Amino acid sequence: MIEDSVDEHHPLAGIRATPIPPEKTEMFLLGASPQSAQLAADLGVAFVFGLFLNGDMKVLEEAARVYRKGYPDGRFLVSVAVVAAPSQQEAEQLAGEQKIFKVHLQSGRTVTVSSLEQAHAFGKQADEAYEVEEQASNIIAGTPLYVKNVLTNFHKKYQVDEFILHTPLQKAEERLRSFQLLSPIHSNEDHKSAERDEEYVS
Repeated sequence: MIEDSVDEHHPLAGIRATPIPPEKTEMFLLGASPQSAQLAADLGVAFVFGLFLNGDMKVLEEAARVYRKGYPDGRFLVSVAVVAAPSQQEAEQLAGEQKIFKVHLQSGRTVTVSSLEQAHAFGKQADEAYEVEEQASNIIAGTPLYVKNVLTNFHKKYQVDEFILHTPLQKAEERLRSFQLLSPIHSNEDHKSAERDEEYVS
C-alpha cells in the first residue's frame, strides 16, 4: 500500500497508506528458526532473529548460516532481551524475575508469549488441546561492559549487522536506566573506567 501497487482488480484497490514516508521503508521478516531465515533470504528482505523468543544458540547459528548462504548481501539482525544495571548482581536479580511461557499445541505448533494469561488466551483461541510450559527468560544481564562484550562476541560469531534490544522490565524507571547505561556515551565511559582499574591493579 505504501508503494500504491495494489492491483486494480483487488478488493482493496484504491486504498493507500498515509502519510507516505519520504523514503521507502525497509522490509524485515521476524522469525526464530532456520526456516524463517530461509524465507527471508528467498524474499530478499532483512531477517530479524528473535533470540528473546528462542534462546537456542544452535538454532541461531543455523539461522545465520542459512540466511547468509541464501542472501549474502542481506542484513542479519538479532533481537535480544537485555537488562543492564550498575552491578552484575542487581542485573541478574532483575532478569531472574522475568518469565516466558511456551504454548505447545496438539498439532505440534509452539508459540512463546510473555504472560500466563496470554498463553491460555492463545490456547483457547487455537481451539485444540494445549499445554503451557513456564521458562526463565533468555536475558543477557549484567553491567554495561559485560553486555557490550556479549553482543560483540555475537557480532563476530554470527555476523550480526545490528541488534534490537528488548528490555522486559515492568518498572519504567528500571527500563530507562538500563537503556541509559547501554547508551554509547555511558558505555565508552564505563570501558575507560575499566581500563583505568586494570592499569591501577597492574
